[in-house]
Amino acid sequence: MTPPPQSHGGRPADAASIAVVLDGDQVRVVLGGEIDAACGEQLRQAGDQVLATGLPVAVHAQRVTFMDCAGAAFLARLAVHRGREQVVVVGAAPPVRFLLTATGLDRVLAWAPPS
Repeated sequence: MTPPPQSHGGRPADAASIAVVLDGDQVRVVLGGEIDAACGEQLRQAGDQVLATGLPVAVHAQRVTFMDCAGAAFLARLAVHRGREQVVVVGAAPPVRFLLTATGLDRVLAWAPPS
């Protein structure tokens, strides 16, 4: 029997999930699991989709279990192109909030409680 993949401190790896959903007058990006360099191409494609709409963005991050610089770069890219009022991080899980605060991105993104 093969053991589950290990990641970040020896716990089982949580597969990343990245979904872009057009929701009326905004775009929702729903993130889950481990948002790291392994999903960099998915993040790039999601960013391209989001930015092509020109709509405000709500990034739902309550199900993120880990985030590294790839996730931070994704959010920074959205913030640079859409502006603070246009990118809201909804329900940031502790790993997300920690990373964004440590990098200063908390000052360029808006925050909202889980919906």
